Amino acid sequence: MKVWLVLRAKWIWWAAIVGLVAWLCSSSLLVTEVKHNNNPSIVKVEFNVTGCTKKSYSTFLESLRKNLSSTNSAYNIPLLPNPSPPRQDLLFVEIFDWEDKSITLLLSRINAYVIAYKAQDRYYLLADTPDNPLYGNNSWRFSFNGTYAALEYKAGRRENIDLGIIELAQSISNLRYWSSDKEETTVARSLIVLIQMVSETA
Repeated sequence: MKVWLVLRAKWIWWAAIVGLVAWLCSSSLLVTEVKHNNNPSIVKVEFNVTGCTKKSYSTFLESLRKNLSSTNSAYNIPLLPNPSPPRQDLLFVEIFDWEDKSITLLLSRINAYVIAYKAQDRYYLLADTPDNPLYGNNSWRFSFNGTYAALEYKAGRRENIDLGIIELAQSISNLRYWSSDKEETTVARSLIVLIQMVSETA
């Protein structure tokens, strides 16, 4: 009984987000899967908030699930892949805002967590993100990690943060134009939106 209540609650939560996105969007959305910088070990999924629909958002989530899961399953539920070399453990998710400007989220294919993002050729890492040569010498590391406790300490309770396509687009813009001379609060708040609407929903 408890399991059913949890599953039903999650379904209602997911349906509410998708419904809100559908209400705020129209037309169609381009979702593509490409190899990042011609590197066969890194896959990138693209999503554009301009002209999105309930169907295109659902297609985007299905694409994420496909690339986050392994070929194995248990009780018809796809399993996350086993650990592999660092680059293969990452899924790149490039998301474009209303002005066709983008950021790229880096998701761990082991647990679907957001561990970093890339904006304007610079990587921004969470406090507990493992080092990786991929990030180069110009990366920036935040003082907080990716747990909700750490994010909410910076940004406030996630229950008080609105979700929807408008908030998603604004979060993309916030992260793209953030610089190290600004407060981290905006980053934490934007990541809460992105985590709930991208990685957690997938």
